Amino acid sequence: MPSWTRTVDAKYGVAVWNFKGTQEYHIPLQIGDTVNILQVCEGWYRGYSLKNRSVTGIFPASIIHIKNAVVELRGNQENIISTEVPMVQEITTTLREWSNIWKQLYMVSKQEQFFLFLDMTKALSEQLL
Repeated sequence: MPSWTRTVDAKYGVAVWNFKGTQEYHIPLQIGDTVNILQVCEGWYRGYSLKNRSVTGIFPASIIHIKNAVVELRGNQENIISTEVPMVQEITTTLREWSNIWKQLYMVSKQEQFFLFLDMTKALSEQLL
């Protein structure tokens, strides 16, 4: 039986697909959630979402896009720091927040505001390219 091994390079990533997490040790993830990765085993990662650092569990490696990060050791604890430009982090955070508003506008059928938000989101996303 394969065993979990500590990750060397894959320490920080972003979910590029939703994962419901139907089993006891699964961590549910939504697109855009950031994760710290502790271990790897046959296509699965063990780690935690930065939304809730107190819950450690597993999630498929296939839904995670690995991002560059610096690892600082403090005693026997790792501190993961993203190496993304602060502007990219700010735009990403804003888009994540806006996605919730955008979904709400869609659900209550406010089409004019929905499409206005869509245009603003596209314009902001283009800044990342």
